[in-house]
Amino acid sequence: MECRHQAWILFFCFFLISGCGSMRTDEIPDGTESAEPVSSAADLQGKIRDQCFQVELEGQGEVTFVSCAPDQSAKETEDAVFWLERDGEIQYQFPYVMEGNCRPQQSFVQVREVCFQDYDEDENKDVMIVVEYRPLTGTEDQENITEVRLYRNRPDRREFALDTDRMDMLNRNQWNHSVDEVMEHMGEAEQRLLLEYLTDLTEEAGGQYDF
Repeated sequence: MECRHQAWILFFCFFLISGCGSMRTDEIPDGTESAEPVSSAADLQGKIRDQCFQVELEGQGEVTFVSCAPDQSAKETEDAVFWLERDGEIQYQFPYVMEGNCRPQQSFVQVREVCFQDYDEDENKDVMIVVEYRPLTGTEDQENITEVRLYRNRPDRREFALDTDRMDMLNRNQWNHSVDEVMEHMGEAEQRLLLEYLTDLTEEAGGQYDF
């Protein structure tokens, strides 16, 4: 049983290191989109004009990425939504971060940045979004907070999955103010995730392993 545990751990380490490698923004591969805002994406229906882009994504083809601000007149904690559009029709809506798409004691301020980049190096462009929020609790001079969202492209399923583990580590350490900062700390975030996993595994095994 101990040999099987060790073999599984080695396989996991190899997968995480090889499949989840990090890269800095000064080493962006040719597949990265340098998107330009779509001039026709007017502020109708809450669309954020300067955060809507024409982009070609594996599994989706050529589409318009749309950022849409929430209607906060009814609920101040409602969050932004994001989708892919073609010929005026929604092709895919990105998963919410929070259940019901509402923030816990936070109010949406702006979408700071959107980037289409293969951050996990699987040859498929992923989507990274940096969003800014205003705390609804605390003092009036409390600073706004930022959050990064990572959506991993799954072209075989024609969907994008929230990369919650990396997101949580990056946001927990506040490595989330810009895409540059996210990519700068991606490798460290992955290493910490691996260490946390191995520590948990050791505790479950009764301290049999020492990493």
